[in-house]
Amino acid sequence: MSAAPVALVTGSTSGIGAAVARRLAHEGYAVIVHSRSSVQAGQALAAELGSAAYVQADLAVDADRVRLVREAVAAWGRLDVLVNNAGISRVVPHDDLLAATPQLWQELHEVNVIAPFRLVAEARAALEAAAQRGRAGSVINISSHAGVRPRGASIPYAASKAALNHMTRLLARTLAPHIRVNAVAPGLVDTPLTADWTHAQALWREQVPHAARGAAGRRGPGRVDAGRQRLPDGRSPAAGRRAEPRLSRRERTLHARPERPRPHARRCKCTLQARATAVLCALSGQLAALLSGPRDSSAPSDERLDNHE
Repeated sequence: MSAAPVALVTGSTSGIGAAVARRLAHEGYAVIVHSRSSVQAGQALAAELGSAAYVQADLAVDADRVRLVREAVAAWGRLDVLVNNAGISRVVPHDDLLAATPQLWQELHEVNVIAPFRLVAEARAALEAAAQRGRAGSVINISSHAGVRPRGASIPYAASKAALNHMTRLLARTLAPHIRVNAVAPGLVDTPLTADWTHAQALWREQVPHAARGAAGRRGPGRVDAGRQRLPDGRSPAAGRRAEPRLSRRERTLHARPERPRPHARRCKCTLQARATAVLCALSGQLAALLSGPRDSSAPSDERLDNHE
């Protein structure tokens, strides 16, 4: 049995899943990399991470779900963390109800809801055993802002993520205290899954007015990057006298933001591409925070739905 904790990350050959896998490896976890079809990418990532293995499985097929968990446990003789990141989406305008066929509903529900549940069910014994080693097992479901707000690539997709959110709460109560169950709900992230969502990306930029600020816009609305200011002679204010009197943080805030911004404007701090990097870092950081939960396995479990929009 491995001395290091072991994590299975589904859908981890690109995008959010790959970022999570890399962060876990950095934190000292042995990682099981998974994908449905990108075998070469999975094997390459496993080789990059070092203490990692790759398993191919189609999560729409129940036999593959069972095999995935069994091979993950067999790799190092234990399983401490399950990250249900794999999911699928289909772009269908919300007002085109006929395009949201029963087959589409079933396809999305099978992968986005049933598959995570079945993986937890199969991994339950291994995750409960983690508590005997001093830290409760952990399940983290990667959801979506579409599951908590009336938006998303399609109504069936949004409904599947809403179901995943509620399932997270139910499992958190059911599996406590030996297994902690949480969910993270990111907004639109620039990944291979969303690469052709041109309309959604345009809508996101339109609804988030500060997105046009560029990477430097991460400083947020109402704040000034003094390093980019220049005096008439070309010098930075930092190199000479200050361009303006020093103000307290509250005075700067009141001066810069005389009007309360809309909630979505206040939260946006970068372009879509820069935001993708920021969200991936935030997700992996959030994951690390969730995994470093209470070491006391008798502590009650609770749900946690974090919206990174």
